[in-house]
Amino acid sequence: MIFLKGFLPRVGMVYSSHKNFLRGRAQDDQVVYALIQSGVIANRISQESDTNNKKAVDQALAGVFTLAMDPQIFGRLTAEGGGVLSLLCTLRNSIPWAQGMGQSVFVQLCQRLVEARQGWHDSPHPPFNVAEHSTTAQKIDAFLAVAGTRWNPVAFAMYSVLDSEQDNVVANGVVDPAAASTSGAEETSNMAGFMADATMPSMMGLLEWAMTEDEGTEEGERMDLDN
Repeated sequence: MIFLKGFLPRVGMVYSSHKNFLRGRAQDDQVVYALIQSGVIANRISQESDTNNKKAVDQALAGVFTLAMDPQIFGRLTAEGGGVLSLLCTLRNSIPWAQGMGQSVFVQLCQRLVEARQGWHDSPHPPFNVAEHSTTAQKIDAFLAVAGTRWNPVAFAMYSVLDSEQDNVVANGVVDPAAASTSGAEETSNMAGFMADATMPSMMGLLEWAMTEDEGTEEGERMDLDN
């Protein structure tokens, strides 16, 4: 069996112990299928091709964060009414191999890769020389250096709540490319509408309102206990 985590760059990254990298096996399979269909991963897996595949995947993932720093794409992060999700939506549409997966899967992929890199920074281990780290790790550092706090985890939390699309997988576990393509187009359209209607300030306001409501509820409970 082919697992996505088996192809991911290791040096300078920290992954969870879970077998799957994304939310589930179906999402991982979409990424693997997209990489195979685009020729990044060789269709026939052997010991010799395995090393080459890992190097190719490292370069492909590094290319995602390199392209994210392109002024025209990066501008989606800094523009009024834009944000991290707007950037990722535009980014996916600019990468041929990434178009073989749904928008929500691509968002998860980028989010988890950044988390894996930040995991190394939180708990460094050899090699400590960043120059020896994977190309993906180094490009994530470069991207985060310019993105700063604009790479906001709140956006991912909100997207995860609002995303109700089911990833398209046929019964035998192989991704249906036509379904994935359609799903990706629909999600891109939905994301554009979502970004237009709910910018980061409004999402932050929604979370602040929810937190205020929780605090009010807790205060009421404490008053009841005191009486």
